[in-house]
Amino acid sequence: MSELVGYLTPIENLEGTMSNTKNPLEGNLFYGVYVDPYTHPETHPASMITESEDRVFLSSEEKTQVLNYQSGYVHDQIASSALWTITHTLGKNPSVSVVDSSGNLVMGEVCYISLTQITISFTAAFSGKAYLN
Repeated sequence: MSELVGYLTPIENLEGTMSNTKNPLEGNLFYGVYVDPYTHPETHPASMITESEDRVFLSSEEKTQVLNYQSGYVHDQIASSALWTITHTLGKNPSVSVVDSSGNLVMGEVCYISLTQITISFTAAFSGKAYLN
């Protein structure tokens, strides 16, 4: 058992550690090996705080952007109209797909007003959904 390392202490190395008041092996005996209780350090070395491909630091602004990230937006056009005005929070000029209330794909002319608003013009009024991403 001398090859054990870390927080494991071979049971044969504990001779003479017993006392009449407390048994140090109580609750810490694991397959005949005494396991020293782990004590978490109050501080950690700065060297353990490193960036890697899997771990990166974010600023408060970047964290907010990640938490508010939306991969898409669905607009539900309830009232029939030949001109749909859509306000979204994607912050970009998204791709747009439109279906009518029966689920048929409909082509329209998309006009990007700003990074948060578009209009879609159709040849006839109808209701349906616009999928933005």
